[in-house]
Amino acid sequence: MFPHRRMPYHITILYVYSIISLAALFHATLVAAEIVVIPHSNSTPGLKHIFDQELSFSAMVPDEGVPGLLTIASPLAACQPIAPPPFPSNDSFAWFVLIARFECGLADKARFAQEAGYDVAVIYDRKAHSSGPFETHITPEPKYYRLRENGVKETDDLNI
Repeated sequence: MFPHRRMPYHITILYVYSIISLAALFHATLVAAEIVVIPHSNSTPGLKHIFDQELSFSAMVPDEGVPGLLTIASPLAACQPIAPPPFPSNDSFAWFVLIARFECGLADKARFAQEAGYDVAVIYDRKAHSSGPFETHITPEPKYYRLRENGVKETDDLNI
């Protein structure tokens, strides 16, 4: 293509389409959660961006997020059946359970959370430098799982 000749129209459209497709593909592979925690004593939320990863066996988290209450799993590792939420969830909120990673498989943790009645399981890495596919370098990295069915000793409002 010389400066005195225009590029054919169909090649220009193909080029623009491929660039937009690549940009959309790379954007779709990046997953980020925006977790807003509102303590009962304070009405001003604290906002923190945490990079996370959904697993293939979990349900999709809607774009608008999932408002809910957070509780700590008992026992924390959730390698055996865990205590249910303090009270049932409803249409205005979901129950999140915070579970420590390791000691047993992720599928087992998610299953025990689902059986206990939680809507979402947030699995975090307790070790600063772990090996494996979910390696973290600076801070523990939570993984969250939206369970297919409904599911802190102290509760905080949480929105993922």
